[in-house]
Amino acid sequence: YAIGALIRARKTRRRRHVILASVSTVLSVAYLTFLLMDAIIDHQMAATIVQLETSNSAELEGFLEGDTYSNNLFVLAAIAMHPDATSTTLARIAAIDDLSLHEKFGGPAELMGGNHRGYAVMRLVVLNPQVSSETLALLSRSPDTYVLGDVAGNMLTPKAVVERLNLERHNKSDGYLIEWGLANNKRTPESILRELAENSRNEYTLQNIGRNPSTPSEVKKLVERRITSGDYERN
Repeated sequence: YAIGALIRARKTRRRRHVILASVSTVLSVAYLTFLLMDAIIDHQMAATIVQLETSNSAELEGFLEGDTYSNNLFVLAAIAMHPDATSTTLARIAAIDDLSLHEKFGGPAELMGGNHRGYAVMRLVVLNPQVSSETLALLSRSPDTYVLGDVAGNMLTPKAVVERLNLERHNKSDGYLIEWGLANNKRTPESILRELAENSRNEYTLQNIGRNPSTPSEVKKLVERRITSGDYERN
Protein backbone atom coordinates (compact mmCIF):
# COMPACT_ATOMS: atom_id res chain seq x y z
CA TYR A 1 0.00 0.00 0.00
CA ALA A 2 2.82 2.40 0.86
CA ILE A 3 4.54 1.79 -2.48
CA GLY A 4 1.28 2.36 -4.36
CA ALA A 5 0.62 5.53 -2.39
CA LEU A 6 4.12 6.83 -3.20
CA ILE A 7 3.65 6.17 -6.92
CA ARG A 8 0.24 7.87 -6.90
CA ALA A 9 1.56 10.87 -4.96
CA ARG A 10 4.42 11.30 -7.42
CA LYS A 11 2.05 11.25 -10.36
CA THR A 12 -0.69 13.53 -9.00
CA ARG A 13 1.29 15.80 -6.65
CA ARG A 14 -1.94 16.27 -4.73
CA ARG A 15 -1.60 17.21 -1.07
CA ARG A 16 -3.95 14.44 0.11
CA HIS A 17 -2.02 11.79 -1.79
CA VAL A 18 1.31 13.11 -0.50
CA ILE A 19 0.05 12.95 3.10
CA LEU A 20 -1.26 9.39 2.63
CA ALA A 21 2.04 8.35 1.07
CA SER A 22 4.04 9.89 3.93
CA VAL A 23 1.91 8.34 6.68
CA SER A 24 1.81 4.88 5.07
CA THR A 25 5.58 4.95 4.52
CA VAL A 26 6.28 5.88 8.15
CA LEU A 27 3.95 3.15 9.40
CA SER A 28 5.47 0.57 7.06
CA VAL A 29 9.02 1.40 8.17
CA ALA A 30 7.95 1.23 11.83
CA TYR A 31 6.28 -2.15 11.31
CA LEU A 32 9.27 -3.61 9.45
CA THR A 33 11.56 -2.30 12.18
CA PHE A 34 9.37 -3.99 14.79
CA LEU A 35 9.54 -7.30 12.90
CA LEU A 36 13.31 -7.01 12.56
CA MET A 37 13.79 -6.27 16.27
CA ASP A 38 11.47 -9.14 17.19
CA ALA A 39 13.48 -11.51 15.00
CA ILE A 40 16.74 -10.32 16.59
CA ILE A 41 15.34 -10.84 20.11
CA ASP A 42 14.12 -14.35 19.21
CA HIS A 43 17.54 -15.18 17.76
CA GLN A 44 19.30 -13.95 20.89
CA MET A 45 16.89 -15.88 23.10
CA ALA A 46 17.42 -19.06 21.08
CA ALA A 47 21.17 -18.66 21.56
CA THR A 48 20.60 -18.23 25.29
CA ILE A 49 18.57 -21.47 25.45
CA VAL A 50 21.36 -23.34 23.67
CA GLN A 51 23.87 -21.86 26.11
CA LEU A 52 21.74 -22.95 29.05
CA GLU A 53 21.66 -26.54 27.86
CA THR A 54 25.44 -26.79 28.28
CA SER A 55 25.69 -24.74 31.48
CA ASN A 56 26.79 -26.10 34.86
CA SER A 57 24.93 -25.66 38.14
CA ALA A 58 26.72 -22.42 39.06
CA GLU A 59 26.02 -20.89 35.66
CA LEU A 60 22.35 -21.87 35.89
CA GLU A 61 22.11 -20.08 39.23
CA GLY A 62 23.71 -17.03 37.65
CA PHE A 63 20.91 -16.73 35.11
CA LEU A 64 18.47 -16.10 37.96
CA GLU A 65 20.45 -13.10 39.20
CA GLY A 66 19.13 -9.69 38.21
CA ASP A 67 16.01 -8.94 36.20
CA THR A 68 17.08 -9.95 32.68
CA TYR A 69 15.75 -13.53 32.79
CA SER A 70 14.12 -13.73 36.21
CA ASN A 71 10.61 -13.95 34.72
CA ASN A 72 11.32 -15.31 31.24
CA LEU A 73 9.25 -18.47 30.69
CA PHE A 74 11.66 -20.03 28.21
CA VAL A 75 14.77 -19.45 30.33
CA LEU A 76 13.11 -20.59 33.54
CA ALA A 77 11.79 -23.71 31.83
CA ALA A 78 15.24 -24.55 30.46
CA ILE A 79 16.74 -24.18 33.94
CA ALA A 80 13.92 -26.09 35.66
CA MET A 81 14.37 -29.16 33.45
CA HIS A 82 18.19 -29.08 33.49
CA PRO A 83 19.71 -32.17 35.16
CA ASP A 84 22.36 -30.01 36.86
CA ALA A 85 19.89 -27.60 38.43
CA THR A 86 20.37 -27.79 42.20
CA SER A 87 17.58 -28.03 44.74
CA THR A 88 18.41 -24.44 45.72
CA THR A 89 17.98 -23.23 42.15
CA LEU A 90 14.70 -25.09 41.81
CA ALA A 91 13.50 -23.64 45.11
CA ARG A 92 14.24 -20.12 43.86
CA ILE A 93 12.14 -20.70 40.76
CA ALA A 94 9.30 -22.24 42.80
CA ALA A 95 9.24 -19.15 45.03
CA ILE A 96 8.58 -16.75 42.11
CA ASP A 97 5.11 -15.27 42.49
CA ASP A 98 3.88 -15.45 38.88
CA LEU A 99 0.74 -17.37 37.88
CA SER A 100 1.99 -17.80 34.31
CA LEU A 101 4.72 -20.13 35.62
CA HIS A 102 2.00 -22.56 36.71
CA GLU A 103 0.34 -22.67 33.29
CA LYS A 104 1.05 -24.60 30.11
CA PHE A 105 2.74 -22.45 27.44
CA GLY A 106 4.10 -22.69 23.93
CA GLY A 107 6.46 -21.01 21.50
CA PRO A 108 8.94 -21.63 18.69
CA ALA A 109 10.73 -24.99 18.90
CA GLU A 110 14.12 -23.32 19.26
CA LEU A 111 12.89 -21.52 22.39
CA MET A 112 11.05 -24.48 23.91
CA GLY A 113 14.19 -26.63 23.93
CA GLY A 114 13.43 -30.04 25.39
CA ASN A 115 10.03 -28.93 26.67
CA HIS A 116 8.21 -30.33 23.64
CA ARG A 117 4.87 -30.66 25.45
CA GLY A 118 4.87 -27.13 26.76
CA TYR A 119 4.77 -28.12 30.43
CA ALA A 120 4.38 -25.29 32.90
CA VAL A 121 7.62 -24.16 34.50
CA MET A 122 6.43 -25.33 37.91
CA ARG A 123 5.64 -28.79 36.53
CA LEU A 124 9.21 -28.99 35.26
CA VAL A 125 10.44 -28.05 38.74
CA VAL A 126 8.36 -30.84 40.31
CA LEU A 127 9.56 -33.39 37.75
CA ASN A 128 13.25 -32.55 38.21
CA PRO A 129 14.95 -35.33 40.27
CA GLN A 130 16.84 -32.68 42.26
CA VAL A 131 13.69 -31.08 43.68
CA SER A 132 13.45 -31.02 47.47
CA SER A 133 10.57 -32.06 49.71
CA GLU A 134 10.26 -28.46 50.88
CA THR A 135 9.82 -27.22 47.33
CA LEU A 136 7.23 -29.91 46.64
CA ALA A 137 5.33 -28.84 49.75
CA LEU A 138 5.40 -25.24 48.52
CA LEU A 139 4.11 -26.19 45.06
CA SER A 140 1.35 -28.32 46.60
CA ARG A 141 -0.43 -24.95 46.92
CA SER A 142 -0.29 -24.35 43.16
CA PRO A 143 -3.50 -23.08 41.53
CA ASP A 144 -2.95 -25.50 38.63
CA THR A 145 -4.21 -29.08 39.02
CA TYR A 146 -1.61 -30.46 36.62
CA VAL A 147 1.10 -29.20 38.97
CA LEU A 148 -0.77 -30.69 41.94
CA GLY A 149 -1.02 -34.03 40.16
CA ASP A 150 2.73 -34.11 39.63
CA VAL A 151 3.33 -33.18 43.28
CA ALA A 152 0.98 -35.99 44.36
CA GLY A 153 2.93 -38.41 42.18
CA ASN A 154 6.40 -37.46 43.44
CA MET A 155 7.87 -39.93 45.94
CA LEU A 156 9.65 -37.08 47.76
CA THR A 157 6.40 -35.31 48.60
CA PRO A 158 5.82 -35.40 52.38
CA LYS A 159 3.15 -37.85 53.54
CA ALA A 160 1.09 -35.08 55.14
CA VAL A 161 0.99 -33.24 51.82
CA VAL A 162 -0.06 -36.38 49.96
CA GLU A 163 -2.89 -36.92 52.43
CA ARG A 164 -4.03 -33.31 52.08
CA LEU A 165 -4.04 -33.50 48.29
CA ASN A 166 -6.11 -36.66 48.52
CA LEU A 167 -8.75 -34.65 50.37
CA GLU A 168 -8.53 -31.63 48.10
CA ARG A 169 -9.08 -33.64 44.92
CA HIS A 170 -12.76 -34.01 45.85
CA ASN A 171 -13.22 -30.25 45.56
CA LYS A 172 -11.85 -29.94 42.02
CA SER A 173 -13.62 -30.65 38.74
CA ASP A 174 -10.35 -32.03 37.35
CA GLY A 175 -9.37 -33.80 40.56
CA TYR A 176 -8.69 -36.94 38.54
CA LEU A 177 -5.30 -35.40 37.71
CA ILE A 178 -4.39 -35.61 41.39
CA GLU A 179 -5.77 -39.17 41.44
CA TRP A 180 -3.36 -40.15 38.67
CA GLY A 181 -0.42 -38.86 40.69
CA LEU A 182 -1.55 -40.60 43.87
CA ALA A 183 -2.15 -43.86 42.00
CA ASN A 184 1.36 -43.77 40.47
CA ASN A 185 3.26 -42.78 43.60
CA LYS A 186 5.03 -45.77 45.13
CA ARG A 187 4.91 -44.04 48.54
CA THR A 188 1.21 -43.26 48.56
CA PRO A 189 -0.23 -44.74 51.78
CA GLU A 190 -2.05 -48.04 51.28
CA SER A 191 -5.20 -46.54 52.74
CA ILE A 192 -5.36 -43.99 49.93
CA LEU A 193 -4.64 -46.59 47.25
CA ARG A 194 -7.43 -48.72 48.67
CA GLU A 195 -9.80 -45.75 48.76
CA LEU A 196 -9.06 -44.93 45.13
CA ALA A 197 -9.45 -48.57 44.11
CA GLU A 198 -12.87 -48.71 45.74
CA ASN A 199 -14.29 -45.33 44.80
CA SER A 200 -12.56 -43.85 41.77
CA ARG A 201 -14.57 -43.80 38.56
CA ASN A 202 -11.54 -42.90 36.42
CA GLU A 203 -10.20 -45.53 34.05
CA TYR A 204 -6.57 -44.39 34.18
CA THR A 205 -6.58 -44.10 37.96
CA LEU A 206 -7.55 -47.76 38.25
CA GLN A 207 -4.95 -48.80 35.69
CA ASN A 208 -2.22 -46.85 37.49
CA ILE A 209 -3.13 -48.47 40.82
CA GLY A 210 -2.86 -51.88 39.19
CA ARG A 211 0.62 -51.05 37.88
CA ASN A 212 1.89 -49.54 41.13
CA PRO A 213 4.30 -52.08 42.73
CA SER A 214 3.32 -50.78 46.18
CA THR A 215 -0.34 -51.64 45.75
CA PRO A 216 -1.35 -54.57 48.02
CA SER A 217 -2.28 -57.75 46.14
CA GLU A 218 -5.90 -57.73 47.34
CA VAL A 219 -6.29 -54.14 46.14
CA LYS A 220 -4.86 -55.09 42.76
CA LYS A 221 -7.42 -57.89 42.54
CA LEU A 222 -10.18 -55.42 43.31
CA VAL A 223 -8.94 -53.14 40.52
CA GLU A 224 -8.73 -56.05 38.09
CA ARG A 225 -12.34 -57.01 38.87
CA ARG A 226 -13.55 -53.46 38.35
CA ILE A 227 -11.67 -53.10 35.07
CA THR A 228 -12.86 -56.49 33.81
CA SER A 229 -16.49 -55.68 34.63
CA GLY A 230 -16.23 -52.18 33.18
CA ASP A 231 -17.03 -50.57 36.51
CA TYR A 232 -15.62 -47.13 35.65
CA GLU A 233 -16.15 -44.18 33.36
CA ARG A 234 -14.22 -44.46 30.11
CA ASN A 235 -12.12 -41.44 29.22
